[in-house]
Amino acid sequence: IDLYNRLRPERKATLDKVVANLSENLSELEIDVVSTEVVSTFKQAEDGCDKLLSQGIDLLVVGHVAYCESGELLKVLQHLKVPILLWPIQSLFEIKPEFLDDNDLLLNHGVHGTQDLASMLGRMKIPFGLLHGHTDQPDCLTELRDWLRAGRIIQSFRNSKPVQIGGSFEGMLDLQIGGEVFDLKVHTVDTGKIAERMAKIEDAQIASLIEEYRETFDISDKLDENTLQKSARGELAVRDILNEQKSQAVGINFLTLCNDKRIADGLHVAASRLMAEGFGYGGEGDWVTASFVRGLQQGFGSVSFSEIFTVGYKDNRLILKHWGEGNILLSRSKPRVNMSKFSDKIQAEFSIIDFEFKPGKCLLANLNVDENGKGKLISISGNIENHHLPKLGGPRAVFKPDADDVRGVLNEYARLGGSHHLALIYDGCEKTLSKLARLANWSYHAI
Repeated sequence: IDLYNRLRPERKATLDKVVANLSENLSELEIDVVSTEVVSTFKQAEDGCDKLLSQGIDLLVVGHVAYCESGELLKVLQHLKVPILLWPIQSLFEIKPEFLDDNDLLLNHGVHGTQDLASMLGRMKIPFGLLHGHTDQPDCLTELRDWLRAGRIIQSFRNSKPVQIGGSFEGMLDLQIGGEVFDLKVHTVDTGKIAERMAKIEDAQIASLIEEYRETFDISDKLDENTLQKSARGELAVRDILNEQKSQAVGINFLTLCNDKRIADGLHVAASRLMAEGFGYGGEGDWVTASFVRGLQQGFGSVSFSEIFTVGYKDNRLILKHWGEGNILLSRSKPRVNMSKFSDKIQAEFSIIDFEFKPGKCLLANLNVDENGKGKLISISGNIENHHLPKLGGPRAVFKPDADDVRGVLNEYARLGGSHHLALIYDGCEKTLSKLARLANWSYHAI
C-alpha cells in the first residue's frame, strides 16, 4: 500500500530484495521468470504489467509480498488477457511468538492483500488461481509448476490461430463449436485453395520430403511412388498455409478432400508429422480440438488426437483408434506408412500412418461447451495396455480406464456431454487440468 511507502520509505528496498531472491530461486527450478519492482499504485502496476506482457508470459503472478489494496490493481488486471495467479509471498516461514515483532508483521502481511483482490476478482467474474505456501515447502513449488503449466496450456490454446481445411464434417454437430466461446477465430481453407497450393509445390521439395519419409517411416511395399509423392505434396501445401497464417493448429476434413479429384487424400501423413512437431490437430475439420491439442502439447509434451471406437463390456476396456493419423512420437515402434482407399464420390488412394500407441499411464481429455455456452473440460484417467492389435490398422491402442466399470465411465462421459473427439495425454495430471479450467473459467469433470 502506498501509505506504507510514505510512512516507511526504507521498506521498499527490503521487499524488492525479497522479489529478486525469489526470481533467482525459481530460475534454478527451470522456471523462466520476469519480474517487476514492488508496486503499490495503479501507474506502477500498469507499467509493470506492460513490461511483463511484452515478454510473452504464460502466467501473471500477483505476488503480495505485502499488502496492496485491490483498487490499485483491478484497473489493470480486469483488462488483461493472460491467466492470473494470486500468491501471498512472504519471507517468514515459521511463527515464533516470542521473537515476532512489528517489523516482521509489516514485511510479511501480504495474505490480506490476496484476500482483498480475490474477493473483488470473484465479484467481477474474472477467473484467477490461488497459491498459498512458502518456497521452503516443496509441495508449494510443485503446485506453482502446475499453475504455470496450466497457464502455458491456455495461452498456447488461445494463441494457436487455428486453420480449418475442407470445412466441417456435415452432421457431426458435437464438433461444431463457435470459436467465440473460447475467444478463438478460425481461418478457413476450402478444397479449391488447398488444391491450388498443392499444384504450386516444386518437384525438388517433394523429393526432399520423401527422403525424410524414408528415414522416419517403414514404408509399405504396396505404396507406389506416385502415392508417396501425393502425400509429400499435400504436406508441403498444408505447411505453407500454416506458415502464412502463423498457425499452430489445423482441423482437416478428410471427406471433402478425398472427394475432390484434385486432392483425393485425407492428408493423414501431414497431420501425423505435424503433431510430432507440437502442432495441434483435429479430424473431421475439428479446429477447436486442434487448438486444444496444441495447448496440451505445450504443457505436457507429446499429445495425440484420438477417438473411442469400441467397448469391451466384459473386460472393462476401450479401443482407441483413428483412420490413419496420430502423433508418431507416441508409437511403440517405428511407424509404418500404408496404402488406403476411399470410395465415395470418387475413388481415392492415399497414404495413412499405422502404429500402436506405447503402453503407459495416460488421460483422455475432451474440450466442449455446456448448456450455458461455457467451456467444459472432461477427462478419463487410465492406462494404455501392453496388448497388440495386429489385425487393425491406423494409430490404435487398448485403453483400460482406472474406474472399475467401463459402463459407468461411458455413462458419465455421455451425461456430461463429451464429444467423440479426444486428446490422448501421457503422464497427464488431473491437478493441472483442474487449474487449467480454473484459469480459463471452464468447468472440469474428472472421471
